[in-house]
Amino acid sequence: MFFFIPSASNRHFLLCPMCKKTQASLSVHLTRVCMKRSSKKDIHEVVKKAKQDSLEVLQCGRVFSYRHLREIMDDANPTSRMIQELERRHMVVTDTPSPAVVAQTSSVPVVAGTVTTGQRPESTESEQSEDIVSVSSGQLEETFQVTREVQWTQTSRHMMQEKGLYRKHSLDHPLLKGFATYLEKDLLNENFKQTVENVSRFMFFVNPEEPSLEFLREREKTKLFFRELTEAGLSRQTQVNYMKSLKRFLKYHTVATDLRRDNIALWNEAMFFVEYLGSLQQSTAKLVSKEMTQRR
Repeated sequence: MFFFIPSASNRHFLLCPMCKKTQASLSVHLTRVCMKRSSKKDIHEVVKKAKQDSLEVLQCGRVFSYRHLREIMDDANPTSRMIQELERRHMVVTDTPSPAVVAQTSSVPVVAGTVTTGQRPESTESEQSEDIVSVSSGQLEETFQVTREVQWTQTSRHMMQEKGLYRKHSLDHPLLKGFATYLEKDLLNENFKQTVENVSRFMFFVNPEEPSLEFLREREKTKLFFRELTEAGLSRQTQVNYMKSLKRFLKYHTVATDLRRDNIALWNEAMFFVEYLGSLQQSTAKLVSKEMTQRR
């Protein structure tokens, strides 16, 4: 009986999330180089995550629909949109310019007074992850031709800007920064920034003054926020993804912080709000299949 021993050329190379290079033996590489001061358990979790990412690439990361590529190329910033899409599919783009350089080279005008950072809003994780459910998000039906600026005003992105739904609190605020660290360091979520931005936009809508957990008592404003998303033209799937970001944010505060010890009343409010989001998510998810049928 003969056994097949894979050579180095037949190994499944895995991506190291630290140095962003593929490795023939990721566990050995992490032990010797990038995570040599970490425990075996931590290294095992990183390798496990890399294998899952590699499997996702093999299953659904290699196929792009023509319509989806057109949507990316018709975006106001196609390069940034394409980079985000590739990274969502667990690929890596190196030597990307700084945001300042991108801002200087961008020739697309931005609607004034809608983004607190002064830069044009990026695609949210919610908008990107729609493609997991449907090959195309269906949000950018218009194609930008000669009159690009005129057609830009007809998109849901422009509606989001007009309604101020892209405005957000600073991600350096301790309430959001701790959440970002939790996603990046504890959960090894490479696309954590989009999740944090989703939460930041919602919190800004509820209270533009300062981010806080007081939104737990603002059910009416919560419903109004999702109605505004609908009026802006965002799909039900996008709204579900916003809800998922909020639930993950509250899970961080109810499980990974001392909120229960420091403020049991607020902790209870957070738990109730998670249930409330779950009910909203269920009712909204029923409309997702209808949207997909209409698109087909």
